[in-house]
Amino acid sequence: MKTTVMRRPVPIHAETFARAIIGKTTETVVEADWMIFPYVTPAHRPAVAECNARGIKTLGYWLGSDSWKALRDMSHQRVLPTYDMEMCVHDRIHKELSSWGRVSRIVPSCVRSVPPLSTPRPQYRLVGVYMPRRDGVYQFEQVCRIASRCEDTNFLFYGADVLPPIPGNCKNAGRLLPYEASELLKAISCLLRMCDHDGLAQNLIETKMLGKHVITNYPYEGCLYAPDEDSAVDFINQKQTHLRDMGKAPDLYREMCSPDAFRKKVTSYMEAYDAMQRKRKTGS
Repeated sequence: MKTTVMRRPVPIHAETFARAIIGKTTETVVEADWMIFPYVTPAHRPAVAECNARGIKTLGYWLGSDSWKALRDMSHQRVLPTYDMEMCVHDRIHKELSSWGRVSRIVPSCVRSVPPLSTPRPQYRLVGVYMPRRDGVYQFEQVCRIASRCEDTNFLFYGADVLPPIPGNCKNAGRLLPYEASELLKAISCLLRMCDHDGLAQNLIETKMLGKHVITNYPYEGCLYAPDEDSAVDFINQKQTHLRDMGKAPDLYREMCSPDAFRKKVTSYMEAYDAMQRKRKTGS
């Protein structure tokens, strides 16, 4: 089964998924049995139409920020492409899509396998902060308010090139390449991720695989759920938040989000779809 992955608009995800399923990435439609489109967007309509015309099956993969955008804008929903098959990263998106009449299968996102840290945990508090964006604008106000209430803790922002003045206990690492972000996650004591959209992010997965805690405003498995600023501050000020996660979550994420698990699920769904189509054609 020959599979390709569309690079636009998220080349990082495309490369990760392509490696997992032993496929290739592309920015144009090429000959294949299946083409995967990570991040569902109206911009894919021409490519999906070309795939349909050339007999290439299409798979749309909802990552979270795309479904959040569609949820806010009904007109956006109406111009989304129609794929042969759809996947999403977790159950909440699955239920949301079902309410729109879209059928999807749950396949957690994957990252390269990350072993737990073998070295002792650093005896300091350094909170990594992924800088969230809304409609392309960085939402630094909330994380700065949280940092200003945790004066005994240092914060390391990343994901944004330039920020306005930030509290004295904060530094900005800027935008990072994937391997640079991975090194940052090894250095921090925990991760703070307060985002509008409900996606299973790669930095969240990697941090859990490393055996560290993640503070997030969505109730992800094994993470510290902070629906508001007060909750986030409470977690950051607790000593155990900066210690190793000794629970089941690190092993869960290493198993659930491994390239092997991703490949098995995706190929099994593709094979089931192909079998169903053959059955329809033969009428058996």
